[in-house]
Amino acid sequence: MRLPCLQTPYDLANHRCLSYKTYMKGYWNWKFYDQNKQLIHVPVNTDLVLDTEIMQAYAVSAGWGIAQISESVVTEMNKITHTDIVEILPEYKLQTKGLAIYENTMQSHPFKEEVLAVLRNYYMKSGLQA
Repeated sequence: MRLPCLQTPYDLANHRCLSYKTYMKGYWNWKFYDQNKQLIHVPVNTDLVLDTEIMQAYAVSAGWGIAQISESVVTEMNKITHTDIVEILPEYKLQTKGLAIYENTMQSHPFKEEVLAVLRNYYMKSGLQA
């Protein structure tokens, strides 16, 4: 089931958001500047924590959630996986320069098993448990 489109950053509370390993699992605030350039803190559920931006991009391409990713990584990921990862809420800027939030607009990923294999391999090589 596809969740409704986001209208404001506060809608992220109803979506799965991905975070970096430096963040803790659970609720975390993503910081945005609104249209009036006021800083707002939005609590998001970050139950899936990944080590790198590349891993986050793979997870987004597989439809596992929304993540903060740089445009250059998204461009390459769309070429590699033939998905349509797009920026969402572009009118709200993240406090961290160079990052925006992205999601996969496709209902399902055509290479989901390959993405899962990449994630498993990454975690096995790094000695972590997936």
